[in-house]
Amino acid sequence: MSSAIDIGAREVFTWATALAELAGQPDDAVAGAARAALGRLPGPETDEDGTVRKWRGPHVMAEPAHRHLSPLYEAFPGTGVRPEHSAAVARTLDVRGDDSTGWSLAWKPALRTRLRHTERLPALIDLALREVDPAAEGEHGGLYPNRLSAHPPFQIDGNFGFTAAIAECVVQSHAGTVDLLPALPSDWPAGRMRGLVARPGAVVDLAWDDERRLVEARLRRRSDRVGTVRVSLGEASVEVDLARGPWTLRPGAGGGLPAVAG
Repeated sequence: MSSAIDIGAREVFTWATALAELAGQPDDAVAGAARAALGRLPGPETDEDGTVRKWRGPHVMAEPAHRHLSPLYEAFPGTGVRPEHSAAVARTLDVRGDDSTGWSLAWKPALRTRLRHTERLPALIDLALREVDPAAEGEHGGLYPNRLSAHPPFQIDGNFGFTAAIAECVVQSHAGTVDLLPALPSDWPAGRMRGLVARPGAVVDLAWDDERRLVEARLRRRSDRVGTVRVSLGEASVEVDLARGPWTLRPGAGGGLPAVAG
């Protein structure tokens, strides 16, 4: 009778089996136990109202707008929303509502980036950055005058989580490629970011224009263990070997993604 977030152990078990293969020990006892457990884990379930179930079997949410989002772990920070599951994730977010406390207001935009709901991001970002009076009663999301995330006395995970959510707007890499500008908020003007680290260790600097189109991206590796990575921009993609040095990418006239070494 596990909760939905416990099913996130699927990722841990998957990593255990993959690491055993990489280490040349596919018959490792821990990896074998993880492999056997994978076949017994249930998948995500959807309730009659279209939301993701927190517990096995039908249940009625006692507080539909509660700040917790643990049933959506697989969508974020997990390895992403399964296509057949995205509607239930979106429905759960809709039922929970936008406003909440600090850390929840960090998780919600991160989840919306995974769903590519760019039009929902501006309101969530505004809620997370609004100024809150420390003397105000009750639970509030936003920022205190000292810029700490609000929820008495404060929620530092709201600050850190919000930074992670903003990074997810610009670069995502959970699905095996370095995805550039996957979910820029619909009201963002031209801008740039530097030093974002994508899996498996690629450092990304990039800039975009007022139409939220990529101007240029530059990738370099963070350690000498990083080799070839696939980079995508919309439907276009290209492989670059970071062992050869940095690469500069600019969108091509025909929709491609040309890459130049050096």
